[in-house]
Parts: sequence; C-alpha cells; structure tokens
Amino acid sequence: MALTLLAGTALLALSGWFITASALTGLLLAAGVSVHLDVYVPGSGIRAFALTRTLARYGERLYNHDTVLRLLADIRIRLFKTLGETDPGALRETHSAVWLSRLTRDVDALDSLYLRLLAPPIVAALSTVMVLGTMAFILPVAAAILAAGFVLLAALSTVIPAWFGRHSGSDLVTLTSQLRQSSIDYLSGLPELQAARRANNQAETLMLSQDRLQSRQRQQTLIDSLTVALQSSVLGALALLTLLYGLQAWQNGLISGPVVTLWTLAVIALGEAYTGLPKTFAELGQTLRAARQLNTLEPLPKRRHDAAVATGRQTSLRSIILRQVQPAYPGHPLLAPVSVEVADKETLVVTGDSGSGKTSLASLLAADRPPVSGQILVNGKPLATTDGSAWRSRISWLTQETVLFSSTVRGNLMLANPQATELELWAVLAAVRLEHRFKQARKGLDTWIGQTGLALSGGEQRRLALARALLRPAQLYLLDEPFRGVDTATAQRVLANIKQTLTGKTMIWLAHENSVLPKADRQIHLSR
Repeated sequence: MALTLLAGTALLALSGWFITASALTGLLLAAGVSVHLDVYVPGSGIRAFALTRTLARYGERLYNHDTVLRLLADIRIRLFKTLGETDPGALRETHSAVWLSRLTRDVDALDSLYLRLLAPPIVAALSTVMVLGTMAFILPVAAAILAAGFVLLAALSTVIPAWFGRHSGSDLVTLTSQLRQSSIDYLSGLPELQAARRANNQAETLMLSQDRLQSRQRQQTLIDSLTVALQSSVLGALALLTLLYGLQAWQNGLISGPVVTLWTLAVIALGEAYTGLPKTFAELGQTLRAARQLNTLEPLPKRRHDAAVATGRQTSLRSIILRQVQPAYPGHPLLAPVSVEVADKETLVVTGDSGSGKTSLASLLAADRPPVSGQILVNGKPLATTDGSAWRSRISWLTQETVLFSSTVRGNLMLANPQATELELWAVLAAVRLEHRFKQARKGLDTWIGQTGLALSGGEQRRLALARALLRPAQLYLLDEPFRGVDTATAQRVLANIKQTLTGKTMIWLAHENSVLPKADRQIHLSR
C-alpha cells in the first residue's frame, strides 16, 4: 500500500517536472537559446513509476483483500462454532435475527477495521514523512510549515470524524439490528397479523423504525460531507502554500522552475492518502460497536457442572429413568409429570395431542433445559449433574423442526458423520426412500438442495433430516415426529426399511399417534 502511494506521488511529481521542463526548453529554443534536456532518464522514471504503481496496487488489493476475507471467514466459523457449542436454552434467550446480524453484518464491519482503519493512516503518515523529509533538505522552512498543515489534515481526517460519528455510528448498528429483527418478525407472522387485522399497524411501526435509521444515516452522511469539504480546503491550501514557497525559492535561485511544479504536485498527490479516511473514521463507532458485540459471544453461558465427566463418551448407556419429570415450555402452563424407565436397546413410544408436552419432553431428554420438577437419571446419575454438550454428543436428536442447510445432500448428511463413506450415504438414503430421487439427479449426492432445503418437498426434507439422524453414531436415538409431512404409505415403507438399522438401538419415538411407529417395549400417552 505504501509502495503504491509513493509510486503514484513520484509519478505525478516527475511528470509535472518533465512537462514543465519540456515547455521551458521549447520556449528557450524558440528564443534562440542553446539548451539541452535529457528526456530519456525522466521518461524511463515515469514508465518505471507507472508500472510500479500498477503492479503494487494489484498486489496490494489481491493480498490484503484475500487476507482479510480469510480472516473474516475464520472469525465467522469460530463464532458459529461458539453458537453451536452453546446451550440451546441460552441461545433462545436472544432473537435469531440478532445472531444472524452477528454472523453477517457485525463480522463484515471488521472489514473496515483492517483494510481502512489500521493500514491507511500508517501509510499516509509514512509517505508524508518521506516526502516532506526530502523537501526539508532544500526548503526546510516550507517543509516545517507543511508538516504542521499535514498534522491538521490528519486530525481532520481521523480524530474529528471519529469524535462526531461515535454516537451516530453506534446507534446505526443498534437501529439496523432492531429493524432487521422487527422485519423478520413481521414477515414470519404476517398471516397471523393479517388475520388479526394488525398488519397495517405493524407495517407503520416498521416505517417509523426505518425513518429513525435513515435519520441517523443522514446525520452520518452530513458528517462525512462536511469533513471531506474541510479536508479538500486544507489540502488545497497546502498545495497553494507549496507553490508560493517554491516560487519564492525560484526567485532566490535555490531551485529551478520545474522543481516548483514537482513539489506542488507531490503535495497534491499526498492528498490521495487522506481522501478515504474521513468516511472510514466516521464509521468507527459502527466498527467498534460490532466488535464489542462479537466479543460478547465468547463467554456465552454453558451449563458446566461438577460432574461433567459423569457421563463420558466411553460410558455405555444402561438406562434412562424419568421420575415425576414435569416438562414446561416458557409462557405455557405446566404439564402433567412423567415417570418412565428405558433400558438399553429398548424402544419407548411417546404419543399425545398437540401441546401435551412431547417436544418439551424431548428437550429435557436432550439436556436442552432443566425440568420444572422431578429428575432424569442416566445410568443412575442425575442428568442435571452432567455436561449438556457431552451428553448431546452421545445422542442423535431429530427435532420437531426440520433443519437443513443451504448445501448439498452430501454436505447435510455428513454433518451427522463426517467419516461416512459414499456407500453409507446411499444406504441411509435408500432406507428413507430417497436413493432413487437423487440417483436420477445429474449431480447425485452433490445435488444442491437450496436454502433450508427449498429445492425439496416438505416430505423429502423431513426424510433427509431423518436420514441424517440415522447416520449419526449414537447411543440414544431421539426422534420427534419423524414422519411429519410424509404420507402414510411412504412412512410405512420407510419404517419397514429402517427397522433393521435400528435393531439393538435405544430409541425414543415421539408422535401424535402410533399408527406409523415401530413396536414398542414401553409406551406412554401424554395429555394436558
């Protein structure tokens, strides 16, 4: 970056000197004065600086952007892993739109930190010192005055925009996050809002939020515009000052006329290093606010317990006992307590109407949240005294909500078992009757399924999620509504296919009714 700026400054200054020297030489020759001008050395210098500037700019953009994009990708992956290792109960305390904003907008804001906040001011200071330091050998007084002017220019380009933009920039991050959250809520709840005749009121609230955001954006733009105007004025004054001092030195015979042009254009060229700083530093508040919000993700609470190793990965699963466990969902009334015991390699079927607590019970068994009352024992030891992440590493949980990633069939399946072979992938797809569907596709396992699996039907999405759950090596398979959205005939065929796969596994099935469920060793029915 420094080489690019210095080469550009030298190119403009030398070109100005060469043009001025050529013009003066022509005038003198026309006047009959014998004069000589070497055009080869400056011409070669101009070509060298032009080539250096082009190559340095290309290298700087290629290297810097590649480095920063890789760094941001690493940060985004690290944050996603942090979220993935956090207790789901803690995640639900914050709106999903906020997590989305952290992973996208806040991480992208760090682009400014590395590319525009750290390197450019250092390069500008370095280049200014080199140019004015060279000038000081010939025009020391002018160099000293210009140095003071560039200090003022630097403050005008960095400190002042950062000071005035610190509050508006921080507010922009907050208002943008709030507007995104409100917009997602509005779109996801639009049918209900329309049924309640509240859609227009909510839309007006969104417009008011947008107006507040735009007001802050206008304030930020005003700061940028005023700073750039002042910066241009100071830079023009410095160039004019350089020209006046140069002409005075020329009159005193200290320098030649072309050198006056050289120094004036060199000062103007230095302005390139400062032109992009005001806008970037005016957004410093946004960048720092985003960084602070990202840093808060590091210590997200995990339920760490004294007996975190009580249920280690190597321990076999002998029994799961529920003693008067009372599931509850936030904002809903308490449900009836449940007592049941599941031994190793047994199958438990849990049925019940909507709202009877099946999904809440599944969350308790997955250590997603603690029960209101009662106790869950794993191998005779309370699940509450184990590390939730360690316990979840031993189970395969098909949640009631189908979760698929914008990736390929292979990518979604291998989340469950990264070591799975291609034969195993096709086998599990055959078990859920999706093998023919993707073997007909041109890319097979590498077929892209779209965002949240939109390229598939609802039943296909559910069966792909079921295939992923079955592919995961686990001691307990917890399947919540495994055939939701799947027609009865297909569900029966899938169940017949996977019976052999599930032989000898500890299984807990949860569904509204048991018409398409395997034969159970134990069965309970939940009611309100």
